[in-house]
Amino acid sequence: MDNTIATAIVMNAGSLLIAQMGTMDQPGNQTSNAATNATLTETANEKAETHNVTINNFAFSPQTLTIKKADTVVWTNLETVPHIVISYGEISGATKLKSPKLSQEQTYTYVFNESGKFPYRCDIHPAMKGTIIVKTGKKNRDNVYIKELLRHLAVSGQSLNFTEQLLSCNRFLQKIDIA
Repeated sequence: MDNTIATAIVMNAGSLLIAQMGTMDQPGNQTSNAATNATLTETANEKAETHNVTINNFAFSPQTLTIKKADTVVWTNLETVPHIVISYGEISGATKLKSPKLSQEQTYTYVFNESGKFPYRCDIHPAMKGTIIVKTGKKNRDNVYIKELLRHLAVSGQSLNFTEQLLSCNRFLQKIDIA
């Protein structure tokens, strides 16, 4: 992770700590680190998404689609002419696309569980081509760092003032070699 991202993590942690300290100063209103940890972890987790590719006018749209691992792509044939989605060329890993013949309004769904570049075409109309690019999910790796930082804050944060918490975060990030 580069210094920009590490700095952003520390600044976001600092913002959360400021927000947390603001609620702690109010009588009878104390926010726990566990609640903050749960909220941030939920926000930081990437969820698999579904992406749509339409088949219309003898073309795939979008022609190139970039997604992340575990995302789903749904091809929908909007034409009266049938189409078959099939892998071609140099393909990363074991991912092989092969839809049945898709009539109008029929769909083909595929979950991409490995990263790489996946060119495909229509088996009936070979000039129709598209590419799915699956990224490894750098955010997923960064989320691990954020979770570790939050875990660190939950353990040390209760007894430290704001400045000490930020310094502690910085030391922690240096310890795991991302600051």
